[in-house]
Amino acid sequence: MLMLDSKHRLAEGAHRSSVASDMGEDDHLLNKADSRDPTVNGDVLSEVLAVEREIGAKLDAERQAARQWLERTRGEIEQAKLSELTALKASAAREEEAAKMAAHDKAAAILQQAGTEAERIRGLEDARLIHIVRQHVLLIARGRAE
Repeated sequence: MLMLDSKHRLAEGAHRSSVASDMGEDDHLLNKADSRDPTVNGDVLSEVLAVEREIGAKLDAERQAARQWLERTRGEIEQAKLSELTALKASAAREEEAAKMAAHDKAAAILQQAGTEAERIRGLEDARLIHIVRQHVLLIARGRAE
């Protein structure tokens, strides 16, 4: 309401000045004398101050709204960060379990292969085994062990 009153009064002032230009010089001087009236100037000053207060209040309200938006957005970002961290931890746990299972399967395969090789070696004759061991001992002695 205050904003409308001040706009209305400012429009009246603009209308008066356009009417003054249409009037004769004497009428214009009378209107000018009216503008020197302290009550008229006081009203304009009061209106300007009221508009400034209204603008200040709106600025304060906008600042408060911006602070609230910022707080809300920070909270949302923090929540998203926590959700993502939880998801990453769960994913890491699944990957760790998968790696353990893969290592277990690989170890089982190695043991199976070692058992098969041990069975094959058990089937060799002693003379053949002695020959293989001597070759490896010579290589080790010469520093070329495999």
